[in-house]
Amino acid sequence: MNCLVKESLEKDGLTLKSGVALPEVGSDEVRIRVKATAVCGTDKSIYHSSSSEGIRREMLRYAEDDNSYTPIIVGHEFCGIVDELGSGVGADRFSDV
Repeated sequence: MNCLVKESLEKDGLTLKSGVALPEVGSDEVRIRVKATAVCGTDKSIYHSSSSEGIRREMLRYAEDDNSYTPIIVGHEFCGIVDELGSGVGADRFSDV
């Protein structure tokens, strides 16, 4: 898959990566094949993280003491089609939009 990756919260910018392996689907998760995406204000703050103390604190809150959180695949404004189901997800979710 193609994705934008945040390599470090201390440096501005994002890196476009190609050929990234698709994530494994957990038992209570679905995987979505993205059809369209957009950029929002949070993405802009992530891009400029070296000067955005608030976004660094927010992202580090999820990492706790573990610095292995980077690189991070960014983006949460998207739409797509469910293309894989975890074992605990009902089959009626497959192909949901």
